[in-house]
Amino acid sequence: MTRRSEMRSSIIDVWDVQTYDTDLVAMLAKHGQLLVDYFRTDQEIDAEYKSSNHIMRRDNPFAPAFMRLVDEVSGEMNSRTIRGWHYTRITDDELERVRSAGLAPSTIQGLRDRLDRRVTVGDFTEAQADAIFAGSPFHGQAASRGGKLYMIANPEPHDYDGLEGILGHWGGESAYFWQEDPDILNLLRVTGQAAIIEIAMPMSASEHLASAGSSVVHRFALSLGCSCETKDFELYTTQPLPTSAILNVHVDGGDLFQRVARGYPERYPNEDA
Repeated sequence: MTRRSEMRSSIIDVWDVQTYDTDLVAMLAKHGQLLVDYFRTDQEIDAEYKSSNHIMRRDNPFAPAFMRLVDEVSGEMNSRTIRGWHYTRITDDELERVRSAGLAPSTIQGLRDRLDRRVTVGDFTEAQADAIFAGSPFHGQAASRGGKLYMIANPEPHDYDGLEGILGHWGGESAYFWQEDPDILNLLRVTGQAAIIEIAMPMSASEHLASAGSSVVHRFALSLGCSCETKDFELYTTQPLPTSAILNVHVDGGDLFQRVARGYPERYPNEDA
């Protein structure tokens, strides 16, 4: 393995410039002045626009070069792996399967198989499993929901409002989102335990190169002292991920589960927590 391929095999946190490989840093540093000029000018334009009662917003002359840089970095992300964060509610036996077989995209058949397993072990009755399956959004949204394994690039704490449903219900949105039966909803709440799974996500297996590239460029600009927003993003893969992609699993009750985005990872920016 060459030194270049060794660097490419390392895992990037898009929010942490210190994890960027030397080739990526060199590419970004070469355009450092462009980033400074673009974001400084963008601030000036924004101030002018607000003071003019939003009548006219002039173009940023550095925008074309900036967009070319984002496109270039986005293309480079195809050969890199980032750390993703998958939030779920999972039983002990399912967790062991993740550790032994990896993670697979969510499908309607996968939901049926999981439900049948819960019936076998005695967590659900057949009637309850059938009711959960019948009420799944997969039946009306299979094209948009099916065959995808979702994660986020910037971790959120376990009590973040947007994660309440996913961490609070076994089966995630595929099980609870359209469910109206209070008894079934309560069953989903008491089954399994909340967990956060760290994933080594090869960007070549994702369709979110542009989001990753934009996030990296903005975070590097912040490291130069530029005033700009971070670019958090959700991503998914349609491919199964092997056990080697499972970096860590944090289960509710564990110390790191409580500390995710609140001191863990160590360099995770406080303003994002």
